[in-house]
Amino acid sequence: MACLAALAILETVAADPAIGVRVRIGIHSGDIVQRDGDVFGDGVNIAARLQALAEPDSICISDVVSRDVVKKIDLVPIRITRRRGRQ
Repeated sequence: MACLAALAILETVAADPAIGVRVRIGIHSGDIVQRDGDVFGDGVNIAARLQALAEPDSICISDVVSRDVVKKIDLVPIRITRRRGRQ
């Protein structure tokens, strides 16, 4: 599961300050297309936007992913909303 892998990445980075990397992870579940080693589609675009919203050393997941993992992983929910055209 992507959420468990993301948690493992955060734990690994946090365990070794010498790594010196701050990670932001965005996770969404949606359609993708693989072509010539690249990945395209709404699933990729939304995950990239979530990654940009994430604080350093955190994971930002979409509502779709949240509904799938809510009973499997201990989540600290926060809601982020943006209106189109506004930052």
